[in-house]
Amino acid sequence: MKKFVLVGMFVLAAVGFAFASGTDTSNLAVSANITPILDVNATAGAAITLSTAGAAGVSVGTVTVLTNNKNWKIEIATANDLAPIPGSLRGYKNEIASSFYIPYKFKLVGDLYGVSTTLFDTTLGGSGWTSAEMTKTLSSRTTPGSTPDSFAATISYAAEDGLNWFADHVYQDTITLTVTAL
Repeated sequence: MKKFVLVGMFVLAAVGFAFASGTDTSNLAVSANITPILDVNATAGAAITLSTAGAAGVSVGTVTVLTNNKNWKIEIATANDLAPIPGSLRGYKNEIASSFYIPYKFKLVGDLYGVSTTLFDTTLGGSGWTSAEMTKTLSSRTTPGSTPDSFAATISYAAEDGLNWFADHVYQDTITLTVTAL
């Protein structure tokens, strides 16, 4: 009886091993995402001296943009957007805001992916900058790599009688640039 049990166990083990051999496959899915990059930096230039003769294309700084998004937008906002004319330099005396404004035109031009591009070219005077002028939607990423595309920031302003401007005021505005993926 012991022999039969022992032989039976060997037969079951052999049959089990026979069914255990063979081939089996499985799939491993690999997927990856790219982290979006949206970066804008503004560097102000030196303070400018206003001329009563007016001026065009006065350099006020540089803006760099880096993004790997194909569809994105860049927007500008002016700290003086509630001024009588949005897009105005507001006069300050002893760091206290006055009611004196000098309207100006803002332009941002540079290379985007190697192509000369005007991001902004706002209106001078009139009713001031429009919301359409303050938003630019793009469908091209910036130049590949870690070096951002660079844009020259300039302003232009009209001639004015020097007696209309106060010499003891500092005229200023702050332009905020925002990039958003679409």
